Amino acid sequence: MAKVKQNGQKENKKCDESVKNDEEQKKNQLFSKPVLITRQMIQNKVFGAGYPSLPTMTQEEYFEKELREGKIVTEFSENKTSKSKSDEEGEKEEMDCAEDEKYLEKLTKEREWDDWKDDHRRGWGNRENMG
Repeated sequence: MAKVKQNGQKENKKCDESVKNDEEQKKNQLFSKPVLITRQMIQNKVFGAGYPSLPTMTQEEYFEKELREGKIVTEFSENKTSKSKSDEEGEKEEMDCAEDEKYLEKLTKEREWDDWKDDHRRGWGNRENMG
């Protein structure tokens, strides 16, 4: 009987050892790959590629899509315009007059400021409130 108990105990020890070896092998498999956390990896996760997102289509694909949707006009004919040439010329003349008036106003303002600066040198102002 003593021999049977010893053999049973030996078998139990072998089973326990095999279970422990299996657990150690699983742990080794999990940790066999080194976990490298580098500064560059963290920066890439935070900042990404440096711009909001990667392009999803090429420029040619985008152009074709816009053409299909009719957002880009490839052919233009003057017959479709609603304004006549005389109306356009009149508007251009009005714009020129308005631009000339704005230019003259700006020019006179700059000249007045230049004259004022000639008469009032820097630092000649109110020196009483200088701390």
